[in-house]
Amino acid sequence: MRVLGLMMIAIGLMFSCQKADFSDLDTDKYQVQARLDAGETPIQILNSGVPVDYIMGKVYQNGYIFYLNAETGEGLVCSKTDIFNDSFQTYYNVWGDANFALPQGLQLEDGIGAGENNTAVLAPICGESSSILNGVQTFTTESGWYLPSKTELMAMHNNLHRLRLVDFSLEYYWTSNVEENKVVCIDFSTNDIPQPVLVAPTAVIRAKAVKKF
Repeated sequence: MRVLGLMMIAIGLMFSCQKADFSDLDTDKYQVQARLDAGETPIQILNSGVPVDYIMGKVYQNGYIFYLNAETGEGLVCSKTDIFNDSFQTYYNVWGDANFALPQGLQLEDGIGAGENNTAVLAPICGESSSILNGVQTFTTESGWYLPSKTELMAMHNNLHRLRLVDFSLEYYWTSNVEENKVVCIDFSTNDIPQPVLVAPTAVIRAKAVKKF
């Protein structure tokens, strides 16, 4: 029962809309960043007894850690900066055509890890250079970056933005999920409760790229 109680507390911490004091997380009292820089992996640090909250927001493989699976050691990082379109000196849309529609029968997924498949599916459809699908895949020379699913972006909000570990613009951010021929975005102007909104794919919106480790 004690283990079950601790699990419920952990789940509640991730998704609670109640304000909490996380002001001590930026002190890095467990030396997490130094240990990552020295070659330890996030799961090794977690298994040494460091609370997962102190691993969130640290730099690993050129991104900020925002998700870590305590059983498998797999996790996710997001890009340090919003993905900017240098050619047009602005941020990206998803598609330039207002008559955007997914091909019949095409299925996109939500959940942790789903953004990678969604990006692979959408990129050939929205292949223009101004598409965020192109932007997230080419913004660095490293491969493996993709546009997050709704659940992945909400985890970014809950584990980085809400805890004030990483600065986000107080604006909408793209996901790789589509509903009613519009793209799901998350409103980062609120700190407590992530707000999904549907936005036309022609809009110019900020985005973070995501990569697995």
